[in-house]
Amino acid sequence: MELDEFWHLIETARSQAEESGTFDQSLVGLLAARSKREILEYQERFDELHGALYRWDVWAAAYLIGRCAS
Repeated sequence: MELDEFWHLIETARSQAEESGTFDQSLVGLLAARSKREILEYQERFDELHGALYRWDVWAAAYLIGRCAS
């Protein structure tokens, strides 16, 4: 899945959640309408981006932004 498509899917789920329901329900609905291959491609992209953010400096920024709350 291309990065633009990934973020478009996230934004679509976010928009739907504002209108009716929650983000996770909207995202699941959008992914359920896709092929197994597309779902796996989404998961691969998610894992890639999640892994890129799993760094001490990002955690430190989140800690400061969250005012020391976990």
